Amino acid sequence: MVTRVILFDFDGVIADSFSIFCKCFFESCKTVNINKFATQEDILRLFYGNFYQRLKDELQDEVMANKVMEVYFIKLKREIGKIKLFAGMDEVLMKLSKLAKIFIITSNREEIVREVLINNKIIEDLEIFGSEQIKSKSLKIQSILKNYNNFSEIFFITDTVGDVLEVKKFPIKIAGVAWGWHKPEELLKNGVEIVFKSPKELLEKFS
Repeated sequence: MVTRVILFDFDGVIADSFSIFCKCFFESCKTVNINKFATQEDILRLFYGNFYQRLKDELQDEVMANKVMEVYFIKLKREIGKIKLFAGMDEVLMKLSKLAKIFIITSNREEIVREVLINNKIIEDLEIFGSEQIKSKSLKIQSILKNYNNFSEIFFITDTVGDVLEVKKFPIKIAGVAWGWHKPEELLKNGVEIVFKSPKELLEKFS
């Protein structure tokens, strides 16, 4: 009987997508005449909170923030075939899906996540909470906790400080990964219990 829930962030934990994210984001900003974001550090700063809220706050314009992301997803779909999984994460998902209830909680869109997984030969039926309906990861996790409150353990695995800040108010364990977008020391400083150094170490923890 499955008694454990594991929640995975997608970009930076499962998918090695930072360079493609930056390329599409910079291009989308240029398309809508925004010059506020010029470096990768500017992008990483947006993930020190909820990405969509931080983008809106930086631009001080919700309509323009939505426009940036509308153009971004159009551009991302053209690059989707280039997105690969971090080495070993395919094995993590395939094996842990047989041992635990797996969710992917992401700021990306569900359709994009599913296509990336299929392209990388992940055929397991994983539940994905994308940004189409709910942009707040807090609200997504609140929904999961409401429906899966009988599980003995719930873990959230992420690579950004913003995720940690959104999630640590809930009674779940938070782990970070060392191969993601924010540095391990930043994750530890903001409340993760452990940082996995490799997918192999992550798999060993939950197997």
